[in-house]
Amino acid sequence: ELELVSLPKGTFYKWMHSRGKLGGQNKVPRLSNSRQFVDEILSFYNQEHGK
Repeated sequence: ELELVSLPKGTFYKWMHSRGKLGGQNKVPRLSNSRQFVDEILSFYNQEHGK
């Protein structure tokens, strides 16, 4: 079943910054069939908000 999770504006930006990948020379990760980036972003968000 498909589940959509809406995160606050700026979450992706903060996640990229936490990885040291913020700036003009860094590319946005490509979409993939794995959940690697999705799980990392959700984990990052939950850690920031104590969930």
